[in-house]
Amino acid sequence: MHPGLAAACLPWLHAKQISVYLGDCIEYLPSGFDRLPFRLHQIGIAAMGLVLVDNCRLDELVATCRATRQYDFLLVIGPLRLKGATGSPVNPLCIL
Repeated sequence: MHPGLAAACLPWLHAKQISVYLGDCIEYLPSGFDRLPFRLHQIGIAAMGLVLVDNCRLDELVATCRATRQYDFLLVIGPLRLKGATGSPVNPLCIL
């Protein structure tokens, strides 16, 4: 089993108009649904346009936010442009 968001979170993410989700383990597995084993990916990306960023190293960001007491910032993510791909390595930039 892997911790992460369960598919039951999808209506909430949609209602709150969440466009990007960053986390260490994105999706709760196993999902319990054989026909859609990766529901967050299959529904979130394909039907909602949700951007998922896996395995973020946030320790430096957390330390900087705490030290400066600045918790809002501009997040810039530039994925590689790969024809036909649904994912790519990224280097997110947080601008305080």
